[in-house]
Amino acid sequence: MKWFIRIAATLLILIVLISVSLSVYLSDERLTSLIMPPLKEVLGDSVKVDKLGYTFFSTFPNFGLVIEGLHLSSPEGEPVADLKRMRVTVPIFPLFSGNVEVKRLHLDTPDISYILFADGRTNIDFLMTETDTTATEASASSIQLDEITVVNGRITYDDRPGKTRFIAAGMGLTAAIRLGEMIESDVDATFAGISLSMNGSTYLDSLPISLNQRSVLDMTRETLTLSEGAISIRGLALNTTGSVSAWSGDSMAYAFEFASASDNFGALLDLVPDEYKDKVKGITTRGALTLKGSVKGNLAMDYPDFDVVLAVTDGYLKHPSAAKPIEDIQIDISASNALVTIANFQARAEQNTIRATGKVERPLEKSGLFSLDAVVKADLGTLETYYPVSDFGVTLRGLLDVVAKGNGRLDAPEAANFTASLIWKDGWLKYTEVEKPIEDIQLNVTATQALATITSFKANAAGNTLSLTGTVNQPLNQSKSRFDVNAVMNMDLASIKQFYPIDEDSLKLSGKVTLNARATGLVSDPEAVRFNGGMTVANVAVTSIDLMQPITNMNGNLVFSDANVDLKAFTFKMGSSDFSFTGVALAYRNLFEEVGKANPMRLTATYASKFLNVDEIYDINDTNEDPLYMELPNLSSSLTARIDSMVFVGIPITNVRGRATTTPKMLEMNESSANVFSGAVSGYMKWDIPQRDYTWITFRGDLTNVRSEVFFKEFQLGGKSDFHKYISGGFTAKANFVTAMDEMLVQEAKTIQADGSFGMDRARLKGHPIQMRIANLLNVSEFGDVSLDAWTATFTIKDGLMTLRDMNLTSKDIGLNLNGTQNLVNDRIDYKVHITLPGSYGNRLEPLLTKDGVEALKDAKGMIVVPIAVTGTSADPSVGVDKDFLQRAIREYLRKKAGDAAGRILQGIIRN
Repeated sequence: MKWFIRIAATLLILIVLISVSLSVYLSDERLTSLIMPPLKEVLGDSVKVDKLGYTFFSTFPNFGLVIEGLHLSSPEGEPVADLKRMRVTVPIFPLFSGNVEVKRLHLDTPDISYILFADGRTNIDFLMTETDTTATEASASSIQLDEITVVNGRITYDDRPGKTRFIAAGMGLTAAIRLGEMIESDVDATFAGISLSMNGSTYLDSLPISLNQRSVLDMTRETLTLSEGAISIRGLALNTTGSVSAWSGDSMAYAFEFASASDNFGALLDLVPDEYKDKVKGITTRGALTLKGSVKGNLAMDYPDFDVVLAVTDGYLKHPSAAKPIEDIQIDISASNALVTIANFQARAEQNTIRATGKVERPLEKSGLFSLDAVVKADLGTLETYYPVSDFGVTLRGLLDVVAKGNGRLDAPEAANFTASLIWKDGWLKYTEVEKPIEDIQLNVTATQALATITSFKANAAGNTLSLTGTVNQPLNQSKSRFDVNAVMNMDLASIKQFYPIDEDSLKLSGKVTLNARATGLVSDPEAVRFNGGMTVANVAVTSIDLMQPITNMNGNLVFSDANVDLKAFTFKMGSSDFSFTGVALAYRNLFEEVGKANPMRLTATYASKFLNVDEIYDINDTNEDPLYMELPNLSSSLTARIDSMVFVGIPITNVRGRATTTPKMLEMNESSANVFSGAVSGYMKWDIPQRDYTWITFRGDLTNVRSEVFFKEFQLGGKSDFHKYISGGFTAKANFVTAMDEMLVQEAKTIQADGSFGMDRARLKGHPIQMRIANLLNVSEFGDVSLDAWTATFTIKDGLMTLRDMNLTSKDIGLNLNGTQNLVNDRIDYKVHITLPGSYGNRLEPLLTKDGVEALKDAKGMIVVPIAVTGTSADPSVGVDKDFLQRAIREYLRKKAGDAAGRILQGIIRN
């Protein structure tokens, strides 16, 4: 034990003495003078070093030189090499004599680039120049590498004229190098990712590779020979041999041979990228694997010459989640530049089988030819045994037979010649989120490059049936592929909720729909598809929160063609209203086009109803204050309507008859009539819509004996008023009326242009403000409640001013005549009224008119005609005697009276 302690102490003292000696001897200046000259001798003057240091303990008994941050570029400035840290191990004693003998080399994060420029030069030409022989011989330094290690290296080869780029990233390397006339090396290397692109195409992208290889490098002959090695691609081990030569010329040559080192074809699964490793984890495989081949060429070639054979015999594969294996896997594939041959590809999973053969001639050329034969027989119900299709929410059943043969050019697969058939028997399809399956699926399809034929397709879903037959011309030509399909469908609308999520609080459907239709068109232009056929609806009912009332008892037959629709006996109820339509629509597709972009759809139809309640269908009393923009569809129509009874804004209307036409800019009604307000209305109406927020209404027609109290409540000519509260009786009118309406559908009084006449029979006027003011003025209380024998008048409306002419009212022995104007904008009135009263009212009127005035206003029959002036507004009128008229009448009366008196005196004188 004492001897051991003495030896250890001696060694420790020796190490300390050597370390102290080195620290004294190897100053920064001396270390730089020792290292940089040989370094520049090898790498040139462009090499730069961030920091130089040394270590002794980690490399004992040798000396370790540490270089941090080495940067090397060509004299022209192109990058050659960069590394984070380099440690060079050299013997100590030759170092004291000025000799540097390199034994080991450790490189941390080296980044090495080789660039070939368009002019033929490279970025490392300066390293290839011959050095001066005398200087070499005089050098006291030498490099003898016993070992080299690399951590996280990167190598880039960039052939710019050849448009080839090779990158080896994430390199880890351990190599033993023996120097002599030849450089022999044993290399154990891994690469995190190998990438290769040529002529804009990427052939390898971050492919992980590892290799264990013995090589011989002849720098003089520019030859690298690889022997006794293996390469592993994503874990697939291949025995490899080969060579690389002529790397300093215009094109580097290479030749490799490889053969799989595994007899289990499951080794192919090692090629699966890392992101999919979990998908193949735990798979059990058996079966012999043959994978061998050769690759040779040079970088000037577009593609190397290759010859590869892949064969699997008696293969077996089972996924851990699958109950059954895939067996009898037989693969025989060979590939070369001239030909790829699939001599056999087959597999079996219980009764499911696949078989395929084929070949590709000139596979690397666009004009290459391919041919393929395939047969697939599958029981779709067993798919879940081998693959979790239920993870996608799908369950399948049925027997599937596919037979396909095809051949063509690689650059024009859409022009390939092929024949194929697909038969699906007793099919069953279920999606997890759908309550009911699609069952009884029977499908038979045959196809060639010219024509695909759906011989039959049938399916049933909860009693709903669908059948299809048809053809698809040129099925592989996307731009020219044209289909012609016939469909027959029978659907129970109540069952839709079993296939599509419907909130029955928002929508309920019931009833039957039968569709028999044909569709033709280009696959690439679905908007131009043409349809023809028919649809029948029976006892359909729809309840929706978007409808004011439910639709019930819908029945009808719809016949349609490419452009036209024929509606036959289409009936339904909506709430308490019933509808019946028949008609024809031409160019119906244009209804959905923007107005002006296509000719309008043309509709000719007849509409009939026994009872129509508009208030029940549409909330006409909606208090929404948003603008009511009017927009008509791209439609021109001619409609004949017959409604026995209807309700509109609470107004009962009967015997509605009429004919209406529409365009995208107007709605017009001709020869229309109806019974309303216990009377009748007939005439012409037009609604012009030049812009959606400004419209015009035109009306020409007659009202006959309608109830005035209701009419004036609903139709307040000239603006809002309470006139209906004071009037009752039958109202008759003849009018021409034009007005503009704003975005709230309110009449603009200034635009009203109208003329006509009106009258009333057996009417009663009671309590109107003007009436009451006149009664008070005349002290004739009975004028406040007048039963009228007749009432007639004519009127005109222009520029917002209504003019009444000869408005005459008679009530037994009382009469009224009115002329004047009412401003429809501000309700200002200016009326001249003549009230005709019996002479017996003279005593009542004398306080207002004077005795002479009463006498002056009497007519030939002794009736007193009182002139009244009415101003103010209709709601707050100002009533007074028309003094100008009264004064003229008195003057005329007195003049006449004086003349009569003088005449009597003269006659007396003559008689005497």
